[in-house]
Amino acid sequence: MVMEAVKLKGMKGGIRVVIDEEASWEKVIDELREKLGSSFFNEGKIFIDLGRRKLTREDYKLVDELLSRKPFLKLIGVEAFDPSTRAVVRDFLPQVLPQVPSRNSLFHFGTLRSGVSLEHEGDLVIIGDVNPGAEVYVGGNLAVFGALRGSAYVGINSGDEVFVVALKLSPSILVIKNKVVSLPSSLSGDRPFMVTFSRDKVDFHPIRGG
Repeated sequence: MVMEAVKLKGMKGGIRVVIDEEASWEKVIDELREKLGSSFFNEGKIFIDLGRRKLTREDYKLVDELLSRKPFLKLIGVEAFDPSTRAVVRDFLPQVLPQVPSRNSLFHFGTLRSGVSLEHEGDLVIIGDVNPGAEVYVGGNLAVFGALRGSAYVGINSGDEVFVVALKLSPSILVIKNKVVSLPSSLSGDRPFMVTFSRDKVDFHPIRGG
């Protein structure tokens, strides 16, 4: 039985493209070219799952070139476990995001599923949810444009002031500057909130629309 190097799986809002970790990169590109060539992919949204595969800039550039031939096909996220691969992919992703005070910011597009761990030494911006069972370790500030329901360890490398902001804030564990933060019972998990840490004091700020 011939194993597929590229598998397509349905997901909410689009298609998840799962790349086999053992297949040769040449085979991956050939299969991806063939599948993206279908009229089915003339438009829509896709999310690419690279797993633990380690890629160079030249490797991922081949993917970017294939996607550039499909102007109405929107890449909504890339998941990669390898830190060097994440750094490579980040250079190709569109930087059209809300401005966040930044010290070496990393932008992650897509939801973090249970069992996934994401680490970054600077500020981290996640466009998607952090599901229960997922973990993030952030040297600086954390902004989640989605729901934060997993575990977050924030401000590991930062100075005295740190913030965490999420559209829905209900983390299973929240640690800021090695301090476990307990959310007030009055805090609604379905509202945008910011948590700030300054001079060993934690404050909670609801975010209201203008």
